[in-house]
Amino acid sequence: MESHNQVPTTSQTHSSPVLCSSCNEGLAGELILMMEQQIIEPILGLPFIREMMEGTLSEEIFRFYIIQDAIYLQTFSKVFALVATKIDLMKTPNGEQQYLFLLEQSKGALEESFKLHHEYFKKWNINAFKEGSKSSKSCLLYTSFLLSAAHSDSLLEALCACLPCYYIYFRVAQYITDRMLSNSTESSLLTDSHPYVDWIKSYSSDEFKKGVELFSAFINQYAQTASEREREKCRENVTITSQMEYLFWNSSYYMEEWPIEELDRKRTLQSSNSAKVPKAVLTIAGSDSGGGAGIQADLNTFHAHHVFGTSAIAALTAQNTLGVQGVFPVPPEFLAKQIDSVLSDINVCAVKTGMLYSSELIRVVIERLKFYKKERTLHVVVDPVMVSTSGHNLLKDEAVEIIVKEFFPISTLITPNIPEAERILQLTETPFLITNVEQSKQAAKIISTTFGISNVLVKGGHLQGPFAVDVLYESAVDMYYTFQADLIHSNNTHGTGCSLAAAIASNLAMGSSLEDAVRKAKLYVLNGILRGFNTSIKGTGHGTLNHKLC
Repeated sequence: MESHNQVPTTSQTHSSPVLCSSCNEGLAGELILMMEQQIIEPILGLPFIREMMEGTLSEEIFRFYIIQDAIYLQTFSKVFALVATKIDLMKTPNGEQQYLFLLEQSKGALEESFKLHHEYFKKWNINAFKEGSKSSKSCLLYTSFLLSAAHSDSLLEALCACLPCYYIYFRVAQYITDRMLSNSTESSLLTDSHPYVDWIKSYSSDEFKKGVELFSAFINQYAQTASEREREKCRENVTITSQMEYLFWNSSYYMEEWPIEELDRKRTLQSSNSAKVPKAVLTIAGSDSGGGAGIQADLNTFHAHHVFGTSAIAALTAQNTLGVQGVFPVPPEFLAKQIDSVLSDINVCAVKTGMLYSSELIRVVIERLKFYKKERTLHVVVDPVMVSTSGHNLLKDEAVEIIVKEFFPISTLITPNIPEAERILQLTETPFLITNVEQSKQAAKIISTTFGISNVLVKGGHLQGPFAVDVLYESAVDMYYTFQADLIHSNNTHGTGCSLAAAIASNLAMGSSLEDAVRKAKLYVLNGILRGFNTSIKGTGHGTLNHKLC
């Protein structure tokens, strides 16, 4: 069986709409082509878009989305007002016209919010502005980025940051309209009885199309005198906001009410505290002195998910953004003492393991976790740190066999990346290289059935192509789930594997199903990468993701 998180196949192509020359030429044309190549197909493949087109999208999901969209448009209007102040009316040719154009766009964003959403709000009898307390984290991140772009010195950079909202909304609505009108069995769907016909017609209208064209022409006008550095920053802004559009649509489908969810978790903790049993998660891994990965990344992730973080350190490292300068493993008996100290006293609901360094330390972890799993339910998420990002083996063959054949079977979930999955496959009768999603599925099932592992998540960041596709295989129901995201080109990715596994463990501790735990963790890490930074005073090496999503 397959889940509804389907990955668009290469045969699924979507022709772009016909726009005026300003949208096909100059910097605007370049940026629109970039969006077509990088983000349009994954957005059109989202279940939100498919179900809205079919009219099967639940009212609950659409209501959540409309509220997020209203919040977003309020900020969007402020962005245009801020950008308008960058025009020097005394020195800029046609400056007054451009100023009025931006103010009109600001007003238009507000009008669109009221005109398109007012009837929905009236029908639901809600106050959208009070509902703003339910903002999704993706919405807040998106709007804060647009505001930061609006405060930059470059008017062109600010304009380009806003382009994806214009183009992608029109592109989605036009795609839905074309699909309905070109298919005789679907054409009848685009009628007044279609639950989302107002949204579709509004954003696919000639009036909105004209707005896209005018905005593109405006960008091209200012791009004529732009430096290459400024143009490169414009490309970067469009890449980021395009990715944020994807996250906005996807998080709306799953109604990711991050602040509300955090409040719920705080209430859970407060209620647990009164009973003296707060939910906790244990990380067993190496310490990263640079703070970006390992124990430090895990504890930051636990904190972001409002679970109590505990640790057992398997090895100390001397490392920074440039790499690892030294490793000092702890004695096996002391690692056992750390695990016993935590699990014999603290209400740990989940365990996440990372770099365990040696076969001796791995055996200690196996022994102690087997002992405590007899006493209580304990979710165990194993990040099998075997291969470095540069492709170097981090575990000897003996240690790999122990972790695969003895540790994996007692785990709830293992999270190998492609090189690690390939190395595990070498211990089976059918080793092979993984180059596509179907092979990721095949690998996940072979690893599961060969070694008796309940659940396998093969991470797809190493696959060639524009998408990062993770594959989850659940052996109990013989089901695959695919989690697709646009591949983010960032140097701030140190600790992503640690953070993903730690986020999954946190979600499991809070009671999420495995599929939901992985999906929420994936969204958390994507947002963290988009907000990543480099801690080096020289700006060298690899930066880290932003665990607090601030």
